[in-house]
Amino acid sequence: MSRYLELQKNYSFYDTPYDMLVQCEEVRQGLPGASMANCVSSTILGIYSGYILPFVCTFGFLANVWTAVLFLLGFRRQTRQLVYLAFLAIANAAIHVLWGWLWLFPAKGLPFMTGARVYYFTFSQSQEACRLHRFAYSFGSTLSANLLLLAASDRFMCTYWPTKMLRFQRRHAYYAVIAVTVLSIVMMLPLGICIEWVTIGEKVWCWIDSVYTGVDVYHALFSNACVIQPLCTGVLNICFLVKIRQLLHKRAQLSSSIGSSGRREVAASETLLVITLVTLCTALPQSAAYNAAFVLSRRPNTQEQTSLAFNISDIMWCVMLTQTACNIIVYLVRMSAFRKMSLSVIKCQGFRRRVIEGTKDQDKTLQVNMTTQRSNTENMTTAGAATFRIGSD
Repeated sequence: MSRYLELQKNYSFYDTPYDMLVQCEEVRQGLPGASMANCVSSTILGIYSGYILPFVCTFGFLANVWTAVLFLLGFRRQTRQLVYLAFLAIANAAIHVLWGWLWLFPAKGLPFMTGARVYYFTFSQSQEACRLHRFAYSFGSTLSANLLLLAASDRFMCTYWPTKMLRFQRRHAYYAVIAVTVLSIVMMLPLGICIEWVTIGEKVWCWIDSVYTGVDVYHALFSNACVIQPLCTGVLNICFLVKIRQLLHKRAQLSSSIGSSGRREVAASETLLVITLVTLCTALPQSAAYNAAFVLSRRPNTQEQTSLAFNISDIMWCVMLTQTACNIIVYLVRMSAFRKMSLSVIKCQGFRRRVIEGTKDQDKTLQVNMTTQRSNTENMTTAGAATFRIGSD
């Protein structure tokens, strides 16, 4: 028996400082049951969470805080979308701390880097710490996904019910954010109530007791990496993109070509759709591996498969944290005002509030005229107008 395997077996909690080391030691010693897949996955996770993730999470936290500050304070003509994206950045910054700095790095990265000499597990400190940490990062993940869904819903409704949405002002965006925050807390209350130290096999887990059937699946679908919200967000973005292209096509029939503002709106929608699809591509394997790990953990003689599933789940978490850290790059590329304000601070020129866009009156607004053509093609009447303020170039 390998030295790390013996230490792992004597550890009372399931999560041990030897998890990142034992699989490869078994492979090197040629022990029966050794898994090369586990060795490779634990090495990837150990290297990423130990040597790369600290820089990713530090950059992600600072970038998201900076994004929130600019969206909330840097624009003179703030839109509802900017309010949603600001609080989305705050939620992402919290996730970088709660999951990246307080779990992946001290529980996975540090043991791998130091040969299991230095480590820290919040889940094994106390039942209260276990419950609080699980609830906190789950709430942050759910809030982030719900805010992205809120932003997509707003854009969708502006397209399909433009006259009704004209009544909603910037303050209504803050009301919506408060409502979504309360909803996210309520959604995660079952997890906060059901989480405790439970014994599975011979190990203590910070997880949900088996008597609460279905709560773990609910958690994987609506929190953690989330699956349901990105799916809904993707559907809404596709519907929005189809509708806006139809409206711009009708507008193009009345003029020689689609204006630059129209192209910018389509480009912004396509960008949001791509971001949503990337999120979904990482959320699906993470949720599948996460659920598989907890299902396998309750079956006998499945330790190797359970370890592999957890490793894949944590690797996908690292990918998702990297993705949210890179959101600022999208804003820098797509939003000229955001880019100019950031550059002015870097050049020590001070913090200058700017309007969102740069047209003649410094208010880049896309006005989509839904026109109905009468029997005489030269007699056109406007059936309605929808205004979308965006932050892309």
